[in-house]
Amino acid sequence: MNKKIFTLILAMVLVLGTVTTAFADSLTLNPILTPVANEKIQSLIDAGLILGDSSGFRLGDNITRAEMVAMLIRLLNKDELAVSVKNMPSRFKDVELYNWANGYINLATSLGLIKGYPDGTFRPNSNISYEEVIALLVRTMGGLTPEEERNAVWSTTYILKAVKLGILDDIFIVDYKNIAIRKNIFEMIYNAGFANKDKTIGNPIEVIVSENSRMGNLDENTIKVKALKDQNTSQTGYKKNDEFTIDLSKITWDKGKLDTEEVLGKALLVYFDISKEPTKIALSKGYSFIEGKITDIKSNKIEIEGKWHDVITDKNSKNDKALSSFIFNNKVVDYDGSKGIYKLINKGYDQYIRATIKDKNIIFAEAFDFIDIAPVIEKDKKDISYIDDKRDGEIRNLKLKEKDTIVLEYDGEDLSNAKIKDIKKDSIIHWFEDDEGMTVIIFIAPKNSLVEGELRKVSYRGRNLSPVISIGREDIEAEIDSKNFNTVYSLFTEDDYRTLTDNYDEELRDLYNRDVVAYKDIFGKLQRINSEDRVYESMGIILENSLNTIKILNQDGKSEDYNVNRNTQAYKLSNGKFINANLSEFEKDNLVRIMFNKYETFKIEKLTRASKDILDIDKDKLKFADRDYSINNKSTIFLLGNDVRNINLEEFLNIVDKNNIKGYVIEDNEDKKLAKVVVITEYRTKEEINAEAVKNFKEKIDKLPNIESITLSDKEIVEETRKAYESLTTEQKELVLKADLDKLIQLEEKLNNMGNIEN
Repeated sequence: MNKKIFTLILAMVLVLGTVTTAFADSLTLNPILTPVANEKIQSLIDAGLILGDSSGFRLGDNITRAEMVAMLIRLLNKDELAVSVKNMPSRFKDVELYNWANGYINLATSLGLIKGYPDGTFRPNSNISYEEVIALLVRTMGGLTPEEERNAVWSTTYILKAVKLGILDDIFIVDYKNIAIRKNIFEMIYNAGFANKDKTIGNPIEVIVSENSRMGNLDENTIKVKALKDQNTSQTGYKKNDEFTIDLSKITWDKGKLDTEEVLGKALLVYFDISKEPTKIALSKGYSFIEGKITDIKSNKIEIEGKWHDVITDKNSKNDKALSSFIFNNKVVDYDGSKGIYKLINKGYDQYIRATIKDKNIIFAEAFDFIDIAPVIEKDKKDISYIDDKRDGEIRNLKLKEKDTIVLEYDGEDLSNAKIKDIKKDSIIHWFEDDEGMTVIIFIAPKNSLVEGELRKVSYRGRNLSPVISIGREDIEAEIDSKNFNTVYSLFTEDDYRTLTDNYDEELRDLYNRDVVAYKDIFGKLQRINSEDRVYESMGIILENSLNTIKILNQDGKSEDYNVNRNTQAYKLSNGKFINANLSEFEKDNLVRIMFNKYETFKIEKLTRASKDILDIDKDKLKFADRDYSINNKSTIFLLGNDVRNINLEEFLNIVDKNNIKGYVIEDNEDKKLAKVVVITEYRTKEEINAEAVKNFKEKIDKLPNIESITLSDKEIVEETRKAYESLTTEQKELVLKADLDKLIQLEEKLNNMGNIEN
């Protein structure tokens, strides 16, 4: 049985178990346990709802009108209110101020339970008739509908309604104008409380849920609702936009446990009892609930995911299609007819919005302007590690405190209240900070956002040419170049994430035809994608290519063998694009990129480019005739030749002569101006050049005449040898033997002396 009805009946029968003087003075009751023949009344006795007195149950006795009214007020648990108005004058001329029932009669009058007689009397001491009992019980169970009120014929309309409600089941009354006896009243109570135990008391009104505890003024089980139109019933007279609160823990709902987030923004039917207390809610028909990204806004229109919806912003409008409530970033926003809807948001068109629609008009909307949307990579108590999507996919931390954080879970359809502990690894979080300094996080659990399957293709669509990733049978739009919502991807290990750019086709090519896992955000957009198994890559120079093995000098300077077979995908560059190749086309000194997992080498790409003259290279720049690249100590430099090796930049600058070198560059994926790999195809070391220069100089020394046979005609040979020496670098000069230099000096001195003698 409904607990509230049970309590009300208890109050009623406790009154009925007393004599008339119980309403004026207290009376000690003695329980009478003797069974009665009536099953309905015995059920009330067995349940402890009826207590007799020293005279028994007095089933044949009557009850006065004042006693019946007092019984109803106690049934409604409004004794205290009755006491508060007991000293107020009654509207009935035959109810004196000192009458014991004055407070009960005053309150019952204000609640619309009693109306009195046309002559202005109430006749409190008169015994109540069946038709009067029936009218009071019908009103207790919700009263007449507006249509029944208009067509009411006393007391026929109330009797018919009582029949409809089951109040008169198995009760035979010859004349409804007769005085009622306690036996029949008890049976009516039984019928009202048990036969109709599932009936909701009161007529419903239509409301929109405008606020919940997240707005800061309500407790966690309470919602604020707003009437959608003028809705007069026999109990309530709510006008459009009138507001009241509902404690969800005290009402029933056909969808199970109620959550204040689940019903926010929903159009509901609210049912009441005679005391105006909500007892049940249900979804109202004729409304739709949509969600998605705001793609455009006009003064009186909002475009959601490409579809326009009208907004009537005059809050005083009687139109039931007018905007009833608007919430932005956790705050109820005031509006009137002078403000366009775009002025309520005024932060761009990137927000998520939830809206209730009636006939293409938005009557409720809540919008969130997220600071960021990101995948959770790790969760430790209240610290969340997530992948930053601004540029490089760096792992960042979000530190949270329970008292300063509101957490909501999105299950693909509705939001519900949650805790920080509910956010798990691989969740997608969306968050912002409201005006009160609270961090609001909306997260999607992995089970509700996961997409698995083979990455079949990448295409594009929409006004921004956004990439569409086809995974299994699902096509998911990715986000690029947005504020903070960009898709991140990983080709290799889990902590190697990057942000997807407009070069997405090239960036995702390593995932083509492979099984991947992907996670979607609240917009249904792709937020994260990576290979289902752990994948590794290596880049290096081919040292050997045998039948089933390719030996490569890797970037770390170590050589390694990679097994390949006919299942290994092989590609080569052609006009800037990769095309299929044969493994036999991979030769010594080719630069290649190999991808592999713990089972196999599944892809090999030839990255070799045409060599070009390198005009200059220093500690931070590499210059070709047509383009410059930045270069640093993270850049890998391969030297080809008889002894293939890799070398760091500092060593390269120390040993390689910067003149007459050729090579090519592999750009960094993220920074196209950075040389990730430099392959030097033609070069000479400083040592080789020094040795050659010294050798050439010594050859000139060897051709000099002996000092004994020198003549002035040898002067030109000696001067050319001197010029050859001066052209040497300081380092090369140091390599010249002192004996060789001494020979040149001696010849110069003798020639000078010979010239002086001649002069």
